[in-house]
Amino acid sequence: MKMSKAIYCVYEAKTSGESAPGVGEETDMWIMTAGRRDEATDYKYIGDPSRATMKHLWNKVRPKELKTNDLIGLSKLSEVVDYEKATEKKEAEAKAAAAAKAN
Repeated sequence: MKMSKAIYCVYEAKTSGESAPGVGEETDMWIMTAGRRDEATDYKYIGDPSRATMKHLWNKVRPKELKTNDLIGLSKLSEVVDYEKATEKKEAEAKAAAAAKAN
């Protein structure tokens, strides 16, 4: 599952859970990445603008399958873009290290 859809699914689940006793409306969301050494990339807060985008989408679709255009919009969230760049960098570094080791 792409990060953009995963973030929305978490938001959707939390929002759906607000009808349960003890689940409040306030939401803090973070992306936590295992295996990285740089604390700046280990934790990424999902800010108010991104949560507002997801709230708008939630109000539009409620719990249903996301359409392609919805997924495209989610893939443009700054947190998703940052995550994908960091993942690509990590993969490139791993390939370079493996190639250097092979030589």
